[in-house]
Amino acid sequence: MKRLIVIVSLLFIVLLSGCTIGQVSPQIVKEMIEIYSDDQNYVALSGEVMEFDDYGGVTIKCEEISTYIPYQSSICSYHIFSEEILNLNAGDYIDFVTVPEHFFDGHDLPIVEVKMNGDILLNIYNGKDNLMKWVKSLNRYSEMFDKKNNC
Repeated sequence: MKRLIVIVSLLFIVLLSGCTIGQVSPQIVKEMIEIYSDDQNYVALSGEVMEFDDYGGVTIKCEEISTYIPYQSSICSYHIFSEEILNLNAGDYIDFVTVPEHFFDGHDLPIVEVKMNGDILLNIYNGKDNLMKWVKSLNRYSEMFDKKNNC
């Protein structure tokens, strides 16, 4: 019986603790827009592709990332903001542009430019445009969620 009371109490606390569980809060979206809008926050890095999927997810081994995020290991998850599927494979060495900032647990760092062997696979203008569209879609989702749940 005590377990049931504890479980119900914990669930009640979680439900009342905030409406941002399972979504990105409007404050984080605002911070993302501010940081991603400033060109000075972008850095050019190089690394080896470890894994790549057709949805833009990529794992890259990049020794330089710890210069910008001290707690980050050299192997890091990124998301390439391209509308096209890039022809990348494990073992490819690429040059890429990202913003070294994690906004929440599970947030992959964005990649807005990709070059391989001197060829531009994703230019920075299209990549940044795609990134900003994604962030703004989070904001619309957050606003709809908050209104629906009276937050």
